[in-house]
Amino acid sequence: MDLANLLPEDLECTQKLGFYWDTLGWVHFRLGHLDQAESYLHAAWLLLQGAVEADHLGQVYEQQKKTEKAIHMYRLALSTPESHLGFSDETRHRLEHLTGVKTPTVPDLIREDPNGSELSQLRSVKLKRLVPGTATAEFFLLFSPGPKVEAVEFISGSEKLKSAGKALSEANFQVAFPAGSSARLLRRVLLMCSSVSGCKADLFPPGSVHSVK
Repeated sequence: MDLANLLPEDLECTQKLGFYWDTLGWVHFRLGHLDQAESYLHAAWLLLQGAVEADHLGQVYEQQKKTEKAIHMYRLALSTPESHLGFSDETRHRLEHLTGVKTPTVPDLIREDPNGSELSQLRSVKLKRLVPGTATAEFFLLFSPGPKVEAVEFISGSEKLKSAGKALSEANFQVAFPAGSSARLLRRVLLMCSSVSGCKADLFPPGSVHSVK
């Protein structure tokens, strides 16, 4: 993959990898291979942040007797955008079984966290101050197992941030790969710098990235 000459299908590969990892993780779960299931499903969850991935990972944690982690994943599953589409009933039942209390409805959960702050924080990382004043720019990052940033490509935005590649490559993004994976993940990132709060980088959800420009 050449970041300077990306194709639309390169963008699709990242989302497909998340779907494949979720499927493989679920197969391992059904076979009783809980460590392998956790490895695949954790990577799929951090990449896609979907209700299905969160619920699947929660079920793995439940089987591993990691009850607090399971409860946390079920609550995250109910706070994802897909939870509005009617995928939440089984997750809610699992959560109520573990907690022994009635789970708030999806609208109530959304009201508790209207901006999906935890989901967005999982995609966000704080950086040192890179430029004076305010500036924004977008980049493509290519992640490889480690995880590590293998390549950075400036897309658009403030010329002042064109040199931010080193800072982005050293940032501690929450990206994961299944054990033994040799995959690469193409992610688009928004870098925002403020004169007040400094700089932060936010990864776009793969499903929201449709352009290579």
